[in-house]
Amino acid sequence: HQLKERQEAAKEELNKAGKAAEEAAKQAEELDRQLAELEQKGSEAADTLVGLRAALEQVESCKEELTQQLTETFSSLHAARSRLETLTALAERYDGYGESIKRVMDRKKDRPEIRGVIADIISTEKKYELAIETALGGRIQNIVVTKESAAKDLIEYLKKNRYGRATFLPMDAVKGDGRFGKREALEEKGALGSAADLVQAAPEYTGIVSSLLGRIQVVDNMDNAVAIARKYGYSINMVTLDGEHLTPGGAITGGAFKNNANLLGRGRMIADLKKEIKKHAEAGEEIKKQIAACDETIAARTLEADAANEALYALKIEQTELTARRNQSRAEAERQAAAKKESEAVLVTIEQQLLQLSYSQAKAAEETAQARELDEKQRTENETVSALLDKLRADRLALAEDISTKKQEYTRLTERDSFLLQNIRRLTAEAEALRTEKEQLVRRGDPDGLQISEKMAELNAAKEDLEEAEEALKRSSARLKGAITRRDNYNKRQSEMVDERESSNERISALEKDLFRVQSQRERAQEAFDALVQNIWEEYGLTPDEAERLQYDGNLTLAELRRRIKQKREEIKALGPVNVNAIEEERELSERYTFLTGQYNDLLTARDALLNIIEELEGGMRKQFEKNFRQIRAEFNKVFRDLFGGGVADLQLVREEGQDLLDSGVSVIAQPPGKKLQNMMQLSGGEKALTAIALIFAIQNLKPSPFCLVDEIEAALDEPNVDRFANYLKRLKTNTQIIAITHRRGTMQAAETLYGITMQEKGVSIQVSVDLSDPQYND
Repeated sequence: HQLKERQEAAKEELNKAGKAAEEAAKQAEELDRQLAELEQKGSEAADTLVGLRAALEQVESCKEELTQQLTETFSSLHAARSRLETLTALAERYDGYGESIKRVMDRKKDRPEIRGVIADIISTEKKYELAIETALGGRIQNIVVTKESAAKDLIEYLKKNRYGRATFLPMDAVKGDGRFGKREALEEKGALGSAADLVQAAPEYTGIVSSLLGRIQVVDNMDNAVAIARKYGYSINMVTLDGEHLTPGGAITGGAFKNNANLLGRGRMIADLKKEIKKHAEAGEEIKKQIAACDETIAARTLEADAANEALYALKIEQTELTARRNQSRAEAERQAAAKKESEAVLVTIEQQLLQLSYSQAKAAEETAQARELDEKQRTENETVSALLDKLRADRLALAEDISTKKQEYTRLTERDSFLLQNIRRLTAEAEALRTEKEQLVRRGDPDGLQISEKMAELNAAKEDLEEAEEALKRSSARLKGAITRRDNYNKRQSEMVDERESSNERISALEKDLFRVQSQRERAQEAFDALVQNIWEEYGLTPDEAERLQYDGNLTLAELRRRIKQKREEIKALGPVNVNAIEEERELSERYTFLTGQYNDLLTARDALLNIIEELEGGMRKQFEKNFRQIRAEFNKVFRDLFGGGVADLQLVREEGQDLLDSGVSVIAQPPGKKLQNMMQLSGGEKALTAIALIFAIQNLKPSPFCLVDEIEAALDEPNVDRFANYLKRLKTNTQIIAITHRRGTMQAAETLYGITMQEKGVSIQVSVDLSDPQYND
């Protein structure tokens, strides 16, 4: 019945497996179709991403160009600012002027009547600068004052201090008529006009300008100037745009112009530089706006690319999931097909087991019937023998009780007979003693006859007792004889009963042997039956009742069944040996698998946690690096300008496309004043050292430490840069205590305290210290 149920279950499982295999195949086909659509979408998303990245690269390329333009613009801006600072410094220090002029102009703040030198109060176009400066000659350094008294005081100041000589032009004394003598000469070929007409000055300086330049004519070139001079008899003072000077009388001055000071053009150059700086600043701001627009575009394109990349990534994930599901569906279809085959094999096996079980059941039923018949026969014989044995046992017990009673009576009579015999012997002895005593008395004589009478009375009494005893003895003997007879009868009967008992015992022994044999046969039959039951249960999982209900009713002969059984056993044998430890091994492997799976899951959890922590740390590091890098860039440029007195410096990240920010390199870009923007490694040794110092102090300034030790870091610097370095150290002392190991004089002069080691005696070192903050060293 159980095998039939298993057969039905196997058939049902076979149908389910077939349906599941078909369903899995259909699902795999559907997943293949979805996967093809997803691959098409992924290809489109990849093309979109490529387009976005191309657009992003184009915008980034444009940004790089704009950044290069901005760098060039800032380079030009810094160069113009450097030139402006230089020219402003030259103008403020009056470089190119005589020592006396500088001394006088140093007092301009204290003497408002000093208006300035000629180069300060007049200006002209660039193309006329050389001509006007040639026309003025040394007079370009003349000092304009408001009145003659001021000129006298200043001349006295120069005399007193032996500062040299200077020419003063008092505004109240120097008056020019402002007229060119030969106006017709101004109409000649190449004539550009009067020098006074070609300059600009405040109206209050008109007289001075007219007196200095009013009689000088400006001509375009030397040929025209010579022609005009010849025509007017070499009477006109003329200058050319190239700086040739024709004086009245025919003298001509010319050649290479070595005056690099360009005193007259300083103002114009400063103004032009200011315009140029403004232009470059506006251009830089415009480029910054364009770069900001590019950044916005890059950000938008990046967001689009990221979104497209995420979409592509999602499509890839979905594709991977669909592929996995497709593979799983195919595997499920294969598994269901294998399950179907396995169910078919199980079904065939169950059918074979049904046949074998039917044969085994028939044989077991036959043996069971024989065992039951034998058991019933043996049970009947056992009951008969048991009844006979019970009767014999009861008779033997009754006979044993009777024999015991008779034995007790015989013993009692024997004891009484012995007692009576003893009494008779005793009385006989007493009577004999009395007779003997009577004879003695007779022989002695008893005069009174009293003792004889007494003894006779005693004798008579003894005779009576003796007679009674003899009578009792007779009666006892008779009774004893009867008891002996009965005893003999009982002994005979007992012997017969013993013989019967022995016969019964022999019969009982034979019956017990037969019972033992039958019980042995029964036990063997029961063992065979139990073995069959165990075999049916182990082989087929059936109970005897279930197996009885599954009796084979086919038409196969026993030989055919045995042949088929042998064939199936050979097929089973061909499957190979059975691993009896498989269940225990499976349990151990299952426990180990569960343990290792738990450890693996713990490791995966720990790995994910560590990766999240690393990702958070790297994200924080990137943010902190970007923030600090921007601050260091700004501070580096500031410190660089302080140490170099101008210029520009920058830090740039060097990394390939896709390279992590934390793995990128850093390039140091520096532009000292008057030089082009270039990499730090292309600078001179001193410039490298000062640039490195600027970078160190830029990092130090972000988070000033309370103590700093520097060891001959300015050794490669020249004296002016050493002074700048020392002055910068002074500025840092507010937040940081600095100890500098140095041999440079400028650094020592800037220090507050000096410590040195000297060896005045051989082998004896002495520390020497000087507190330069002491007022005695300030003088």
